[in-house]
Amino acid sequence: MRRIVTKNSYEREWTGMPKKGNRVEFRLRFWFICAALMLVASVFLFRGQDARVLRLQEQLAQLQAEEHAEGLRGDRLRDQIQTSETAGFREREARRRFGYVRSNVTRFVAEAPSMDSPDAEPQ
Repeated sequence: MRRIVTKNSYEREWTGMPKKGNRVEFRLRFWFICAALMLVASVFLFRGQDARVLRLQEQLAQLQAEEHAEGLRGDRLRDQIQTSETAGFREREARRRFGYVRSNVTRFVAEAPSMDSPDAEPQ
């Protein structure tokens, strides 16, 4: 370290006093002030990081919830695929969607009478 040469006694007292052998003796209050400044700076840095960490944790929780929902949806679709591979499912869907019937089965269709027909009763 360089030797501090100054005429001002306040500056010598603040930073330290020259010692024998071109070394400088720093006073304890100088180090306390440096430590306090570092502490304040680190508090502000960590405070900003805490807010960022909380925001990232919320985002992670949201993504995990979405992943869980998509996993359940995938399980439902997998079950539908497995049941759609059976002959009974195909037969039920053909009856429901297309109105197919088995051979030797009579299909009856019941319709409500319209008001235009002569058999309709007034209400």
